[in-house]
Amino acid sequence: MCRAQSAADLQTLADFKTASKQMQLEAEGVTPFRLEATFSTSDFMGRPDNQGRWTEEFAKVGTSRRTVKDSTSPENYAPEDQANIGPAPPTMSGTFMQRMLIEAMLRPGPTDEAIEKSKITYKTQKIGQVSLRCVILEPNTVKAPYARRAGTRAYCLEADRPIIRFSELAYGTSATYNALARFGDRWFAQQVTLAQRGKERGKLQVTKLVAAPELLRANLPENPAEVSAPEQLSGEFKVGSGEAEQHIVKKVAPVYPLDSKQKHISGSVLLRAIISKEGRIESLEVISAPADDLAESAVEAVSQWIYKPYLKNGQPKEVDTTITVNYRFG
Repeated sequence: MCRAQSAADLQTLADFKTASKQMQLEAEGVTPFRLEATFSTSDFMGRPDNQGRWTEEFAKVGTSRRTVKDSTSPENYAPEDQANIGPAPPTMSGTFMQRMLIEAMLRPGPTDEAIEKSKITYKTQKIGQVSLRCVILEPNTVKAPYARRAGTRAYCLEADRPIIRFSELAYGTSATYNALARFGDRWFAQQVTLAQRGKERGKLQVTKLVAAPELLRANLPENPAEVSAPEQLSGEFKVGSGEAEQHIVKKVAPVYPLDSKQKHISGSVLLRAIISKEGRIESLEVISAPADDLAESAVEAVSQWIYKPYLKNGQPKEVDTTITVNYRFG
């Protein structure tokens, strides 16, 4: 049975909803702006693999231009750059981890709809020397045995202000927001850091954010595409698990954890995977698992798998797929 919400819980929830709105830059009522930032990313093992610059020009909701230029992939230019500006969704720009960084910065919190559809719990968490109020959102529809259920997200606020400073997002990714600053009536983080499994995956530094009212007169075409959360990203080519398996060129077998083996726990771990253009694991998220140690074992093994690059129209593409790792006795 869930305990009743206390007055402190209700205040935290109200502050969380306020923070989710006030920290969203691309929203109704926000002054048109031009943003510039630098970023760096690392692979799934924590090794530096890319760096570059991101520019965002926002006129109004549904009308923006994004440019992502990095050091290793000349093709990672926003489609808009090739024809001044076009209606392609800005979330198509850059690699998966670059998009995670950008969306975490632009939209640190979820929508009201996502909040309303979730089971909500609260806790206090200390990160370093800072005590934060945390809101945990768990989908009402998910009934998985895995302790950290797929779809569960956590957002942590400052103790005395409606500002998000830390979040746990998709793919086991955590986001830390530092160097908070004001833009009009909005708060934004000038520094965003992403981590997975204790390893830094990406860092973004805003170098410039200025009002640009002239963008309203730039005759930009409407683009209704909009992303409502960092994990809802476009750009990957969806592939079935069977087809993906045919592209494996290096497969590391998982180690059966001793604790689960002794307890006779068996079954399948289901993972959602993003595979990079080079055929390496970019991100993994556990969808379901019979036990935590089986989930960790599967992630450890699959993170080392290598695939043949997927080609679409002759060009390598990032892949979004699922992977099943089976644990059986015998």
